[in-house]
Order: sequence, then C-alpha cells, then structure tokens
Amino acid sequence: MFDGVNQPLITLALVVGTGHLVNHAVKPTCALISALPVVFMAAKTPVAGYYNIFSNFRPKAAGRRQILFDPPGVRGKKLVSGNM
Repeated sequence: MFDGVNQPLITLALVVGTGHLVNHAVKPTCALISALPVVFMAAKTPVAGYYNIFSNFRPKAAGRRQILFDPPGVRGKKLVSGNM
C-alpha cells in the first residue's frame, strides 16, 4: 500500500536532483547518469500502480464484498446443489 506513495515521491526527488545536476554540475554526464533512474522510475511507477490495483486491491475488495452480502446461514460456506 505504501509503495503507491513512496514511488512517486522517489521519482520526484530524482527529478529535482537531476534538475539540480543539470544546472550546477561540472560535467553534463553526471546529469545523464542521474536521468536514467528518472526515466526508469517514471515508467515503472504507473505500471506498478496499475498492477497493484487490479491484481491486489480489487480481488480483495471483491472477496470482502462477497462475505458482506452472503446470507447469515451460508457465510463462509460453499453451497453444493444437493446441500439444500
């Protein structure tokens, strides 16, 4: 859950640090070396958030919704057609 908050903050910190290096570095290659993780994190963060929502949170919410709306006598039990 906290990865969804930490990764954009890390990306923002890398962008700010890279901008500082672009403006104040003696060699421009320092900024290029710092820009590679920025590109990686900027591409990875939305993809990781998408996968986290649709493979982690939504299935858990669907399972919780099923438990909340089951009738009281069948809560947590699987019904078989000959069971009734």
